[in-house]
Amino acid sequence: MLTFKGKDALQQEVFFEYNMLPTAAVVAAKRLVDPLDVVYAQEIQWTPSPDQVGEHYICGVAFDRDPQDACSACIPDLENDETTCVPLCPVHLRSRPLCFNVRVFSNGAPIFSAPANTPVATNLTDMELVRATEEQVIDMNFPFEIRVAAGDSNWMDPVTLAVHGVHPDGSSIVTGTGQVATFIWKWTPSRAFGGWSQDVCFRAADSGAAATVLCMKVTVNSCRWHASEGQSLDSIASIFGSNYVQMWALNPDRYSPDQPVKPGDKLAIGHKYQLRSTDNFRYLSVQFATTRTTIELLNYDLWASNSLLPKLPGDKDALDHWAGNEICILPHSCVDHGKVTTA
Repeated sequence: MLTFKGKDALQQEVFFEYNMLPTAAVVAAKRLVDPLDVVYAQEIQWTPSPDQVGEHYICGVAFDRDPQDACSACIPDLENDETTCVPLCPVHLRSRPLCFNVRVFSNGAPIFSAPANTPVATNLTDMELVRATEEQVIDMNFPFEIRVAAGDSNWMDPVTLAVHGVHPDGSSIVTGTGQVATFIWKWTPSRAFGGWSQDVCFRAADSGAAATVLCMKVTVNSCRWHASEGQSLDSIASIFGSNYVQMWALNPDRYSPDQPVKPGDKLAIGHKYQLRSTDNFRYLSVQFATTRTTIELLNYDLWASNSLLPKLPGDKDALDHWAGNEICILPHSCVDHGKVTTA
């Protein structure tokens, strides 16, 4: 919208006239915006169409009389043998033109700025602060945060962010709108998400039809736990149906099972095992004195809908499609023995 304002030295009414306006431009009704100083204003309202991309010059002139006032009729003085005459037209005083150079850009899709990884924990090394363009690998129970921002090349075109696709249970967002829209995506993976790996996506849209989708791959370690405030080796062991002595054995860097657990400590809660083409759930359960339920609990990627397995196999079906991949095994576990799946 462009606004033209004008006033007359004699405080008379002011009129406006414009050059050729762009197609679909609308001239609003003139209005008195300052009765004391007798200032008039008029708006040009225009929403450019896609075929109007480019430069447009819009000029306006102010008059002290209506430029549409008609001239007086011309009546020749035939008695004095005059056959022609000059019509009498009102005198108009006009201002200098006021011109706007309006440049219309195409309404492209919003642009994402690189998300910034802002972890809550303070004991991370620089090597672990990976760029957001890379895969984000985190531990279970790690309070993870990602800041996502998107803007538009046209700063007057506000951008809206939205979740795109399915996000993991327990994740949340803090939203904002404006010329630069921002999401703070938060997630602390529970014990059920060990081995989870998936794209986390966001959609940015503006007033145009096009939108931009940004995805980040997030992977959760299947055998490692990020300790939080108030946790102990025993309380962490109980989460996985184990005991503090076994947790101590899995973490040889700890000098005693009674060594205090500090927030941010990384603890192994199982062993990594590379699957062979002949392995199956029955063999793994017997070999490591565990249960299929426990194996599935520690390895989200074995049974989830995005699994590389063609279908959920039976206890005695070979895991040949998963051969060469590592899974997490917690030996001598007694979690959910009553729910063991049989072939």
